[in-house]
Amino acid sequence: MFRHGQASFGQDNYDQLSPTGYRQAKVVAEHLRGIGIQFDAVYTGALARQKQTFQSMADIFAGTDTPLPAPVETADLNEYDSTGVWHHFYPAMIREKPHLKLDETRLIENPKQFQKVFSQLVYRWINDPREHPGIESWQSFRTRIRNGLKQIMRQEGSGKNVMIFTSAGPIATAIQMATGMPDER
Repeated sequence: MFRHGQASFGQDNYDQLSPTGYRQAKVVAEHLRGIGIQFDAVYTGALARQKQTFQSMADIFAGTDTPLPAPVETADLNEYDSTGVWHHFYPAMIREKPHLKLDETRLIENPKQFQKVFSQLVYRWINDPREHPGIESWQSFRTRIRNGLKQIMRQEGSGKNVMIFTSAGPIATAIQMATGMPDER
């Protein structure tokens, strides 16, 4: 599984690779091509940053003896709606912990502070068992990712090199599936 390259944090459209994200994808592809790895199947989520990461890597493999297979796109590999989670949980968190309030106009200048607050926000989301209109619950997200990965495993069987382009949340869910790690971790 591959996490998409760096997205465009702080920009109007986050769902685009940044210049750094494109470079990251190319460096990884050059390494994989250099060690001679071949892939039997490729899957991507439906998000632009996931597909852009695939395309950047496919460009490196193009014209070789081992081009990447055409990707199968599935929304089951998409990240959760972090903006929706933010807008739903942030106001209540700030009421309870006002010291965590961020100057949202300056988030890009202090990504570590953002990450500290966002981690606590995600913890709230994961531990909230309720469904909220317009927001996928952690339980629903986890189920979607698990079902998507199980479908890929059924489709591809064993013994194949399958390349999957997704995001951090689905990768964490895959690790949870493999290790039995509890939600809080």
